[in-house]
Amino acid sequence: MVRRALSWMLVVVVASTAGPLLAQAKSPLTGIPGDAALVVRVKGFQGLLKKVASLADAVKPGTGATVQFGGAAVGGLILNPTLDGVDTEGEFFLALFLDKEKAPGTVFLVPGKDLPAMKETLGDAVSFVEVGKHGVYSTDEELVNSVKEQLKSKEKDSLSDSIDAKSLAVLNRGDVSVFVNVPALLEIYKDEFGQAQGAIENIGNTERPENAPPGMNWEAIMGSVQTFVGKLVKAVEDHEGITVAFSFTEKDVVIENYFKLEADSESGKALKGGSGSDMPLLNNFPAGSVGYYSLHCDLNSMTSQLLEFSAKVIEDEKAQTALKDFVKEISSVKFNGAAGAFNLNATAKDGPGAFRMINIVSVSDPQKIRTLTKKYAESLKELDANNTKTEITYKSDVEKLGTTSIDHTISTITISDDAPDAEKQKKMIKYMYGEGPVTARTAYLKDKVVQTVGGGKAGMETALKSLESRTPATGLAAARSKLGSKPNFVGFIDLPNLSLQGMQIANSMEGGLPFDVNAIAEGLTLAPSYTGFAVEVEDAAVSLKTVVTLDQIKSFGQLIEKIMKAQQANN
Repeated sequence: MVRRALSWMLVVVVASTAGPLLAQAKSPLTGIPGDAALVVRVKGFQGLLKKVASLADAVKPGTGATVQFGGAAVGGLILNPTLDGVDTEGEFFLALFLDKEKAPGTVFLVPGKDLPAMKETLGDAVSFVEVGKHGVYSTDEELVNSVKEQLKSKEKDSLSDSIDAKSLAVLNRGDVSVFVNVPALLEIYKDEFGQAQGAIENIGNTERPENAPPGMNWEAIMGSVQTFVGKLVKAVEDHEGITVAFSFTEKDVVIENYFKLEADSESGKALKGGSGSDMPLLNNFPAGSVGYYSLHCDLNSMTSQLLEFSAKVIEDEKAQTALKDFVKEISSVKFNGAAGAFNLNATAKDGPGAFRMINIVSVSDPQKIRTLTKKYAESLKELDANNTKTEITYKSDVEKLGTTSIDHTISTITISDDAPDAEKQKKMIKYMYGEGPVTARTAYLKDKVVQTVGGGKAGMETALKSLESRTPATGLAAARSKLGSKPNFVGFIDLPNLSLQGMQIANSMEGGLPFDVNAIAEGLTLAPSYTGFAVEVEDAAVSLKTVVTLDQIKSFGQLIEKIMKAQQANN
């Protein structure tokens, strides 16, 4: 009798404590066990639907209604087709649990305006618990029980405790976000990860293939590959989590990726923030290019490592010595940033070629770069690899633009008849760079080195005039404004115009394309617009951002519409 009374008392105590714990949870994430593989968050489904519909209408009026209609399918995804009891303006979460021994399990965390109605609609097929204003449920009763246990636990082992503040901020910024729990995945797949680590040790023993480039130290190449891959795998092991967030407005789509590493790990200690820049070199390029980039980091270290690697893998002793001496002598020059722009002029195939490239490097002593380049050019004048021979000649003071001397680096490319698709390769080089050798022009200014490829002397003249004007290229601002204030790398690419120019070039090759490219280009005006990318190194973390502007989406829509019409006409 006494034992039965104690049993009932225990039930009453557990019920009275569990209820408040579930109700007082500050965030649904506090109820998700820390071994969840990933979590998806939607910041108000109704609000997301409106944003995507507005963006669709901005691209093509009338398509927003289709998006709104299709959004009704979300009910089926959360096992509640009629959305009974659901607050569509609240935060939605989905937690995924992985186990190699059984099928993945899913827990839904759905905001409710009437949680009892939500539970009744879901029926007996799911296990259900109320957590604050959210209904937490799953077809796997064991997972819902684990949520209940997590809410009662006094240990800090929920997902809310595992995710760091910056990763959580990124998760909360997105309209749709995903957090990947890397430590949990590594624990689940530790055997497979261990095998991958073991396979790295064999990379250095890879046998030299028959078609490997002559004159290259194969063992040194594979040893470097082994070291690089090993560091990548170690970085994965040191990860605390990966967060991906998608944000939508009427003007763009922003995708943010945040990679967080353990602060005291080998990989985490190697990442130090504060080395980025606002990329002022981007203001020194002509408008209308299909691509731009700018880089700001420890370029001295990067340059030295690249040259040291080259010296290591080249078997020619004379070239090795030249590169090692070059590394020593160039170490006194301070590199302050680099940037570039490239373009394709599809109509210039019979003149100086279709390819255009401008590179600008900000350095403390351009004349020393020039002196060293002239000094060591003779040692690196020939490269023979993969049935392609390149002979390099450096000439000083070939041209003058005002008071600026222009040096030439002339590359004569000879493709062997034994090379795969030799004739196509020869035609492509001729189309891209014109008749004869490829000439890179270099100007050494007060604090910058400017180099152009393609466009002839006029191309260098345009580059120098743009350097003086310091006017940002048209169309970059829309994407640039959302890429952060101090990134280490930014890139911009005009995908619609690049695609059109690429099709025009491909159409001139043997066989062409199965539709009329001229019909696509006719009457099609694609104003310069850009998809932007940025990489920023932080303390024990790396942030990647991508911005796709409305103008990019519109231009792509116009291009695809023209392609479809051209294909229909061809059929």
